[in-house]
Amino acid sequence: MRAAGFLGEGVMSPFTLSIAPQVLAGEVASYPGRLDVPQSWSYVGDVASTLVAAAHDARSWGRAWHVPAANIPARELAERFAKLTASPDPRLERLDRDALLTLAERNPVFGELIEMLYATENPHVLDSTDTQHTLGVTPTTLDEALLATARGLAR
Repeated sequence: MRAAGFLGEGVMSPFTLSIAPQVLAGEVASYPGRLDVPQSWSYVGDVASTLVAAAHDARSWGRAWHVPAANIPARELAERFAKLTASPDPRLERLDRDALLTLAERNPVFGELIEMLYATENPHVLDSTDTQHTLGVTPTTLDEALLATARGLAR
């Protein structure tokens, strides 16, 4: 099973940790990676649906399945999230390698993000066509996933 950056209630991902709360608060959001490259975002409910569908279908054995995902750059995702939640237009800044190195001097967690930059600096796009056709998984709309994410952050 392959999924992407998670969306939904109670999940932790680059979006739910470094963008969504700041957008809701009208603050500047710092994202570790390039904001305008395509990224895949998986709704946690779709991850569960895909796991269940794969577990009940003998054709699923012996291969990887891609969870349905929305393929959209982080900047566009933040803009859509802001619109859906009636939040101010997002103010985003990119945390590149040098910025993460500086932050890591005070907090080593930021140093761990450096080795993962390949995932947010380059396009990361999943194609779930086979999963949808073979296993019958229907993806949740991106708007529903973003609203669920907002509900989770409001708690």
